[in-house]
Amino acid sequence: MKRESFLERIGVKTVGELIGFDIGTSTIKMCILEKKKKGFGLKRIAKTDYERDLLNDGLIVDELFLAEEIKR
Repeated sequence: MKRESFLERIGVKTVGELIGFDIGTSTIKMCILEKKKKGFGLKRIAKTDYERDLLNDGLIVDELFLAEEIKR
């Protein structure tokens, strides 16, 4: 019997790419993983630094600004 993967357990049936974000106090990091024969491989990675704080005590300071930056 085939063992269910983590992605299948959270409701993802077929995946070609996954996108991950790391939102820090003054940086946004993003990566794209692509499906390989055995797991995933890194396809792209990007990092943007900001002079202003994006987080304060773990909370997003300006949601609209952050959303626009992620869309770019």
